[in-house]
Amino acid sequence: MAIVMVVGLSGTGLYLGTREDLVATGGLSQALLRASPDASELTAVFSQYLPADMALSDRQALLDENGFACSVEAAEVAGSRYLRCLRPTQSTGYCQGINYYAYETASGEIIETLGSPYDASRERNLLGRCDGPRQEYQTGRGSEE
Repeated sequence: MAIVMVVGLSGTGLYLGTREDLVATGGLSQALLRASPDASELTAVFSQYLPADMALSDRQALLDENGFACSVEAAEVAGSRYLRCLRPTQSTGYCQGINYYAYETASGEIIETLGSPYDASRERNLLGRCDGPRQEYQTGRGSEE
């Protein structure tokens, strides 16, 4: 009986240690997953869903709906800020996914956006996942908003 309990607890621990949270999907995330993992192509897909005049908070809301974890952070120029977002690709152990960045000036103008793939596979742990991106996705970063 004790062996069965140990095996059961070990199996549960392994499952909890390797499982991935479900990631929300929407039109944007589906289009990104169909795109090639090239920064210019990903940026082009983002621009189809996030028009240049869209406010940072509206961008964040749409990205949240599409499975991204986002934060708004102060930029080095006074009054400016940037939106940083991360979306892991399902079944990669948080080791691969997509980043999104948007820079907003103090006047509220979005002057730069970038979509890029990330691959942290060389940081895989014994359970096959990447804890840095996993922790970043699950906890997010501090937000000024």
